[in-house]
Amino acid sequence: MIAFILLFSGGDNGLNALQNMAIMTALPFSIIVLCMMVSFYKDANQERKFLGLTLSPNKHRLKEYINSQSEDFESEMINRRKNIKND
Repeated sequence: MIAFILLFSGGDNGLNALQNMAIMTALPFSIIVLCMMVSFYKDANQERKFLGLTLSPNKHRLKEYINSQSEDFESEMINRRKNIKND
């Protein structure tokens, strides 16, 4: 009904009036969609950090991994040497 009124009351510019009205009514929804996109990005980034899904491991985790692997390797070598001496 509003479209019909805008087309006929606008005369030669009726179509322009209808287009302007459509853009003006869609603008608030566009802003809401943009806010939702920003919110989704922030939440996805927070979830990625919470789960530890970083693109590159941080230095602390890398050092911890290397230390644990070297300790495992050292204990394995000590056990092998003890087994060789006992045999």
